[in-house]
Amino acid sequence: MKFYHHFPRREMLYRHQCANLLVKETESGVCPVCDKIFPIELLPEHADVCCQSDEVCQSGEAEAKHVFNSFDDYLSSKTLNGEKLWDISVIRRMLVQQAMEEIEQAPEEEWNRKFCITFIGEEGLDSGGLTREFLTLLYDHSPVFENSVLSFDAQLLEKKHYFLMGQMVTMGILSGHPGPRNLMKHVVDYIVSGRTTGITDIPVDQLGRLDAVSAIQEISDSVDCNQMIEKYGDLLEACGFRKVLSVESRQNAVSAMKSYYLFNRFIPSLLQFVEGLKLHGMLDMLRKCPEKAYSYLMQTEHVDSLTIKGFFKPVFSSDKAEKEDEEVILCNFHQFLKKLERGKMSCISIDAETGSSSEVNLNTGHLLQALIGCPALPSCITEGIITFDHKSDYLTTVNTCAPSINFSKLSVIKNYSSFEELMKNIIVGSYGFGRE
Repeated sequence: MKFYHHFPRREMLYRHQCANLLVKETESGVCPVCDKIFPIELLPEHADVCCQSDEVCQSGEAEAKHVFNSFDDYLSSKTLNGEKLWDISVIRRMLVQQAMEEIEQAPEEEWNRKFCITFIGEEGLDSGGLTREFLTLLYDHSPVFENSVLSFDAQLLEKKHYFLMGQMVTMGILSGHPGPRNLMKHVVDYIVSGRTTGITDIPVDQLGRLDAVSAIQEISDSVDCNQMIEKYGDLLEACGFRKVLSVESRQNAVSAMKSYYLFNRFIPSLLQFVEGLKLHGMLDMLRKCPEKAYSYLMQTEHVDSLTIKGFFKPVFSSDKAEKEDEEVILCNFHQFLKKLERGKMSCISIDAETGSSSEVNLNTGHLLQALIGCPALPSCITEGIITFDHKSDYLTTVNTCAPSINFSKLSVIKNYSSFEELMKNIIVGSYGFGRE
């Protein structure tokens, strides 16, 4: 039995049932003279002086950057063009390669348009869900990000992939995506303030380099410094430690290795990435609203069950008997969320390409990826809905664009064990689960 992530025919019909979802509207306008975007309330004032000189327009833009009372005001002012879309088609197993080739070649005007994503060979029309899925997979699997920091790759630097990824993070935020959420705090500290904090306090097992981890552990514990110099001298020199290694200086050696692998090594990559974040003035706003920078960029815990419970609103039947069945299904859903949050559930994931299998400990991020297209709640949608089908024999369906779950065969899934099996199949059967 299969539970599909996308049902195009039924999904098209089903979207009509989801029309009451609350999606944020934007309030911005384009100057007909200079084609620049301004908040609606600034347009009349700008129009009075527009194009008297280049300096006037530039100062008007600079002024507009400072009138936003909140990050939401900024997002509203930076509406991407939805009339002419940025059409991107990728094969899932080649997503990163094809996506980067596309954005390398993209003309400037594409960076002002909304995405329209097609996964070749798969069903589904992009009304937001496929865009979120595309961006999530790009952030998760791009070699730009490595071990919760940035990688350092001369070829990627030459191709400006770090710069382009910074721009794609900007585009993702403007598209309502919750962001990559995959960087350590000290990296985001630098993006926000130009300073880093707490690098030497980070546990050694977070370095992501086995050779560096082994060196730090041995140098910290050993009393034979001569042996450590012979074994790790080249590594210490590469990290910038050129003192005589001794019992007194070994803590400095450890600090040098941590600083190198957790920050200094990828400074060129980070500077390129930060430059990319300047697209549409995003970097300025992230620095003005640092709490948003941390929510979009920094590693965070998975969304808690209570938040997901509040996001998905049930649509109950007016019939008393039907509503009683629906309440049992909803109770099962809430129980399933708590079990996910507590890490009490696992499943076997089979790679479609290699046939290899692995055990995966499921969490709420996996569920949201299946239901919404990203492992956190998008900023552009305030709620999803849960509906119930009492009559048809159709399988339970999920709509990732207008987030919704339509439960069917209720007599079966009133039993919690059957309900849990259903939800696990929805997660595991969603496109991309457990695959590169």
